[in-house]
Formats: sequence, structure tokens, C-alpha cells
Amino acid sequence: LSCIRFRLRVWVQMAAPASSSRDSSCAASSNARAAAQDEGEEVDEDDARQPKNPLVDEFKPGQWVEIGGLDSDGGKKLNGKKGTIVRYVYEKIRFEIQLVDKVVSVRPVNLQKTARPDLKWQLGDTCRLVGLREHDDERLREKSGQLGVLHFRGSDGLWKVSCGGEIHKVQPHNLLVCAEDDERGLWSPEFPGQCMLWSAVLATAGIVLGAAFAMVKLHFAPAPVVLFELPELHPSAPGYFVAAVSLLVSSWAFLWLCGTIFCCCRLNSSLADPNASLPLISELYVGSASAKMLFSLGFGVVAALVLATVLLYGYLVLPRMPWSSYESSQVEDAMFWGVAVAIGIGAYGRTGWPAILHRLSAALVLWACFKHLGATSLLYFPRQNKPWAAYLLGIEEPFGETGAEVAVDPIEEARAQAAESEFLRHPAVSAAILVRHHFLTRMPWCVLLAPVFTSALDRIPGDSKVSATTMKHSMLTWAEWILVLNGALIHLSYAPELVAASLLPMSGQDQDVL
Repeated sequence: LSCIRFRLRVWVQMAAPASSSRDSSCAASSNARAAAQDEGEEVDEDDARQPKNPLVDEFKPGQWVEIGGLDSDGGKKLNGKKGTIVRYVYEKIRFEIQLVDKVVSVRPVNLQKTARPDLKWQLGDTCRLVGLREHDDERLREKSGQLGVLHFRGSDGLWKVSCGGEIHKVQPHNLLVCAEDDERGLWSPEFPGQCMLWSAVLATAGIVLGAAFAMVKLHFAPAPVVLFELPELHPSAPGYFVAAVSLLVSSWAFLWLCGTIFCCCRLNSSLADPNASLPLISELYVGSASAKMLFSLGFGVVAALVLATVLLYGYLVLPRMPWSSYESSQVEDAMFWGVAVAIGIGAYGRTGWPAILHRLSAALVLWACFKHLGATSLLYFPRQNKPWAAYLLGIEEPFGETGAEVAVDPIEEARAQAAESEFLRHPAVSAAILVRHHFLTRMPWCVLLAPVFTSALDRIPGDSKVSATTMKHSMLTWAEWILVLNGALIHLSYAPELVAASLLPMSGQDQDVL
């Protein structure tokens, strides 16, 4: 009934002639001014002529409201958002509502009273400071978009927030807080998608066991594993089972990585910065307990699948590489740095470790991936591998080698073997090698375009007062996404090689090496 009375009152107000509204407002202003003069108070003429809020009993400045019932394309995006009333605009018959990052005008019929959002906030809750890019305080502008920890709410209604080693006073509408959380995380019966998650875990366990079985067969008896009646392969080919396992291992790791990042973004949606296009990947585990557990589980699974890929690569692909005394050391380097990549990914998923260890784990993944690609590049494209000092000093021969024959003949021999290799001449293999070593290895240079992405996609106007710290945070976000996408595509590019190596016959030399 109160809602019906409220809507009738607003409808009558909107349907009344503008002249009668002005007259009533002027009469009310005159009465208020006369009463103030009778009491001996000074009256500001501008305030006296300013029309008053006719719904002052329902909505007052500072009152928290929720927007709803908007049908336009732009208005639908505002449905469900909460903010505080700034003032009543008489000419528009609308209220100005302060949201997180902007002020909007909304009709009274589309507003509903709501409780303060900070009633459930507690000491130690994770929060994000938002909507401060245009703040007058430079110290607060530098913290816009960064994570912090709540302390307590002061008597003035402002929250004390610890961010970047400093304590700041922040308005509630400039805070996004992850307050409603279940400490049981993924074990909670209310966790959405629990059935799908554990089904994916069981499928991963089956894939890893299949890869282990395939590697055992390749190690002890390199003969095809036949499970179904398919077209016959060469007796020395590993078989369809190994090809299927190899394809699943490489592609399943890519799906796990994408799914982990997407689900962590959804679980931490309460901390999503409205002014940023993408979240920082290294911050996805900060917030809800479910996101922390999923982050650790996801990156642990990806690390196990990457390790399985490296081992299958060592059993299937490396024995087919052109062998020579000069290039043989690159095989051990490729395997060592491939295993180091898997270890770095697993360490990166440890959410309980300090931040410095996370940074070191990320650095290990980047460096190991760079070294692994460098070692395999010498196997695919045989050439002289000189130390950096040799390039700087202009030395034509590698250190420790004397004579032109040792430096040139093995390389020419390896190039001849590569040109005659049935495996390297396979269309899928040659395409995968070219894409990985001529495109994906150069993709990290796109990090230099991070400032362009930040200015174009993070909604930062040219005359904005946004601080340099916020710009660096946005550029770091884009750099992380570029590097993670690059690493995922590099790992996925090994799938065609593994499948082709499983279906092609192995030469007698390859079998001896295996």
C-alpha cells in the first residue's frame, strides 16, 4: 500500500501543470522565508527561490537507493546498481544519484530505498578503491583501481582502508568489497558449477593416466597401442592412442587455463574495476575463498599437463630431430627448460606464498620458456649457436672450438637431414613450427603496445587527471594478458607435432635413440 501511495503521489506530481507546481513551490518558499524572518534568522534569497524536494520524506540527500525498472538500452545497464542521492533536480523531476564512477539522473519511480552496503563489511575484508581517478587528492588518485584491506568505519561515515602501505579515508561508494564469502570455498554445497568442476578434475586425471601409460609403452616397447579398429599404420608408428592422448593433453591444458581465469573473474566480480577492461591476472586469487582454491587447482592442473606435454615431446618429437655432435646438447636444454616451465606454473598457483615468490615464479616461467624455445629453434633450424660475447667481439667460431670443419660441417649435415626428414616436411608440423618460431616468439613485443590499449580501451579521456601509478597498473594488466595468451598459444602449437609424430613411422635411428 505504501508503494501504491508513493507512485500515486509521484504521478500526480508529474501530471500537475508546471505553473501550479511553481506557484506552490514559491508559496512554500515564501512561507518558509516568512517563518525564518519571524524567528530572526537570515535568509539567502537564492536558497529561498530554489524549489524544494517534494519527496523529502521518502528520499533525502545521502540516502542509499537502488535503481530498477529502466527499459532503455542504456538504462538496463543501471538496473540493480546502488548509490547515494546527491540532490533533487526540479526541472527534470529527477534525482541525481552518485554511483561508483559517475552521477546519473533517475526518476523517483525507478528508485527504491536500500540499506547501506557497508553494514556487512568487517575488518580485514578485501576491497578495491574505484572512482577516484578524478579525485582532488593526488594520493587517492594514485590508489584508484588498486586492492586494499578494510579497517573500520569512522564517525564521519568514511572507511579507513589500508592500500599500498598507507591508510586512507574513503567514501563507501568508492569501495568494492568482497564481504559475502563462504570459507569452505569449492567444498561449499552452494558453490555454482560444482558438478562440472569435479567432472573436469576426473577427466584430467584420466588424461594424465593415459599419458603416463603411453610414455611407459614408448619407453619399454615403442610399438603401437591398438584400442580400436582403425586404418593400419606403420609397425614402428606409436599409434592412434598416443596421438589422441597427445592431442588431449595439449588442448586440455589450454581449456583449463582459460576456464580458470574466466571462473576466477566471475567469482571475484564484486571486486571488478568498472574503469578497467580486464582484471590483473595476478590478483584473481585475492578475494573469495572459492577463487583462491580454484586458482591453485587450475594452475596446478595446467602445470601437470604442461609437464606431460614436455615428456611426450621428449619421447615423440626430439628423437626425430636432425642429430649431430654440435646440436645434441640442445636436446637436454629443451627438456630441462620445459620441465622448469611446468615447475614455475605450479609455483605461481600457490596462493599462500608471499607476493615476491609469485613474481619470481612468473619470471621463471618467462625465462624458462625463452630458453626452451631457443634450444628447440636450433633443432628445427640448425645453425651456429655462439655465446653473446662472441657476437659482441665479432668472433666467427664458438668458444672452445677450433678449425672451420668442426664449426661448419655438422651444421650442414644437420640441415641436410632436416630437409630429408619426413616428419619435418609434414604440412601440419611445418606450419606449427613456422607459426611458433616466426610469429608467437615475437608476440611478446606486443607488450610495447600496452599504453595504446590502456588509452583506447580503459576509458581514460585525454584531459583526465589520472595518476601515473594508475596508468602503470593498467599497462601491467595488458602486459600480463598478452604474455599469458602468448604462452598458452605456444603450448597449444605443440599439438600438431605430437599427433603427427604419433602417426608417422620412426626410423631405425629414432628407435635406437628412444
